[in-house]
Amino acid sequence: MPPAPYRLAGGETPMAQGPDVAVSLSVSAGARENVSGFVRRSQLPVALHLDLAPERGAGITAIGGPAEALGWALAARDAVRATARTWSALKLHLFLIGPAGCALLLGHLWLHVPPTQVYEDIGMNHAPAFFIPALPGQGPDGLTPYRWACQAGR
Repeated sequence: MPPAPYRLAGGETPMAQGPDVAVSLSVSAGARENVSGFVRRSQLPVALHLDLAPERGAGITAIGGPAEALGWALAARDAVRATARTWSALKLHLFLIGPAGCALLLGHLWLHVPPTQVYEDIGMNHAPAFFIPALPGQGPDGLTPYRWACQAGR
């Protein structure tokens, strides 16, 4: 099954607290204000908070089926890659409000991105759930493929 084209709306909030990028994926509900507040309160070392939501709006009908879910996952991954490269982020902080199936698809496609700390939503707060390291790469000096591409300007 090919992915359906999927359009995301992005919002950026400068944080100026460090070199990382925080990403909230607002599929089922908006997460931007909650995540920005958490990043500030927790003093995470984040330069930018990127919020990605369906162009037609977050909600329970934001993903219309399997082809749209795959299209969403690809669009989200590509937007995160582009932002991470632009900001030369060495680490991502990832927050998702959406279906578990979307998280599974996104995880399957989560390649060539910086190491990622994934957070669990616990009410109005968040807690680190697990860490996704970047795979060892073949770039110069043992850098991951992501870091090598950033430093090489690719």
